[in-house]
Formats: sequence, C-alpha cells, structure tokens
Amino acid sequence: MSNENQVVNFLSDLGKELVLLAKQAQVDSAQDLFQKGRRICFYEVLSLMREQAIAFGINLDAIGLNGIDIDDLLRPTLVTSS
Repeated sequence: MSNENQVVNFLSDLGKELVLLAKQAQVDSAQDLFQKGRRICFYEVLSLMREQAIAFGINLDAIGLNGIDIDDLLRPTLVTSS
C-alpha cells in the first residue's frame, strides 16, 4: 500500500470515528457537563477538518464527512425517560 493510500484511509477513518464519538458525546451531554464540553470540542475539530478540506479542494467524502451536519452537534439531544 502506498503512503498516499495510507493517508487517504487514515483521514477517512479518522473523520468517521470523530463523528461517531461526537454523536455519542452529544447524547451524553444531556446529563453531563463534561460531555457538553467534549461535544463542543468535537464540533470545533470537525468544523476545522471540514473548512480545511474545502480550502484545499478535498472532497468531504474522502475524510468521512460527506453528508454530515456538523452544526447539528451544537444542538443538545433530548433524553426521554421511559
């Protein structure tokens, strides 16, 4: 595997993993102040990734962010009790 393929795979996996962690922090932030800060941090990181990809002409799909509404991470998730 070439170094370029490794970089592409790394960025794609990293983006997808960060999105999963961010969504979990979004759910957890409804009841935990630390998770609220964590959710905002993930938003900052993912926003920076998106902005830099656009600036460098990199397709968002290549970094695992295509179709992801990063701004949704700022909206708290409501937890309902059963």
